[in-house]
Amino acid sequence: MSFFQELKRRNVIRVAVAYTVFSWLIMQVADTVFPYLGVPDEVISLIMVALVVGFLPALILAWVFELTPEGLKRDSDPALATIDMPHRGRRLDRIVILALGVILSWFLFDEFYLERDISAAAGSAASDVSIAVLPFANSSREAEDEYLSDGISEELLFALLKVKGMRVASRSSAFAYKDQSLPIPEIADALQVGHVLEGSVRKIGNSVQITAQLLEGASNRSLWSDSYERELTDIFDIQREISASIVDALRVALDVEDKAALARAQAPTDNAEAYKLFLQARYEWRTRQEENIRTAIRLFERVVDMDPGFARAWEGLASAHYVLSSWTDLTRAESFATAVPFAERALQLDPSLAEAYSIMAGYYGEKHLWSQMIQAYETAIENDPRNATVYQWFAEDLVRLGYHERALEMIQKAFALDPASPVVNNVLTYVASLNEEDELAMQASATAWAMGIGTAKSNLFEMFIRRGEGEQALAALATQRP
Repeated sequence: MSFFQELKRRNVIRVAVAYTVFSWLIMQVADTVFPYLGVPDEVISLIMVALVVGFLPALILAWVFELTPEGLKRDSDPALATIDMPHRGRRLDRIVILALGVILSWFLFDEFYLERDISAAAGSAASDVSIAVLPFANSSREAEDEYLSDGISEELLFALLKVKGMRVASRSSAFAYKDQSLPIPEIADALQVGHVLEGSVRKIGNSVQITAQLLEGASNRSLWSDSYERELTDIFDIQREISASIVDALRVALDVEDKAALARAQAPTDNAEAYKLFLQARYEWRTRQEENIRTAIRLFERVVDMDPGFARAWEGLASAHYVLSSWTDLTRAESFATAVPFAERALQLDPSLAEAYSIMAGYYGEKHLWSQMIQAYETAIENDPRNATVYQWFAEDLVRLGYHERALEMIQKAFALDPASPVVNNVLTYVASLNEEDELAMQASATAWAMGIGTAKSNLFEMFIRRGEGEQALAALATQRP
């Protein structure tokens, strides 16, 4: 008997084929599954080396032993003579065929399910360049320095909104986590973002210390961090440097290809004192009480006196006057009479300002110029499609016109952009109730109430009346608070 025939008789060739097939299958499964489980690549390499090293011992074992129904026996065992040799070979053939069937099944599974799933996940990860800018902590001893930490956070958020391809959580949603010691992964999950930027501001005399850190949302892993210490003689330069550095770091860390982002991150005025007052005015305006809004108006007026070309300050002045009627006895007409000239001035300086266009849209609606109102809102959305306030104001004006379904569409877009905004939730309560979306209205009402909106429950009055629930309607009115 030739050596080759002896190899066949002892099933060494079949074992070699079976070993190769099973080794290939093991490597394919490991290469596909292990990355999902977080297993290091070194483990896959070790498995491959072990399979290669084990090939020769497997052939030696096949030469020396035979696989029988009673288990492994030495080839020299006389009992093997009673066993049908072809039957022993067919047993190995069935094992090889089974292995090939498993390989075919795996190939189909990998080709039509795993690859598609992996591609979808990769595409999602690539497109989900998202971030939330949490309010920087005020580490100063003085509470009055809160405007500085909040202002820096807001200006960074504003700069990041200008970066093409980056999704930025709204200010209201991010600032809802102010002074809350929640884990970063929990915040990132709630805001549906992949990354979080946090930091702190400490003002000591005429100097300021600022730290910033970019974190991966799911793992809380730090991707970038830096610290700054400067004299507080020119807040404009400090803001410009920090904005540019952070936007640049985010562009690299998040693979955002937008070279113009740095230019757009610059502060919008050359007057350092005007910029400092602008941050203070924005801080007061965000508080949304009558006293704070009037303080903001006085600060904005000082800013535009210092720098008449400061477009965002003019827009801020217009917005402050526009919302004043919601917190005072002023009528909308009186608010518009003051706000509109400031909005027009802002748009002369910068036609891309969305809130200024929205104020003009509201004014056109007040004058029954419906087509101009719609056009102005559409321009505002085109200028800044991620501005929740624009959609909110649009929804409110659509309700006044009786377009309840379209109003619900607009306020839901605002909610999608800014789900933690108490004002957006309050408007959503009323608009959803008008559209008989009662469950949505009650959910939004509960959120707005929890965030301090005193009229949130009373906005359900009409819903309860429609449903014939008089006691609940009266209770809703009774729970109204300042």
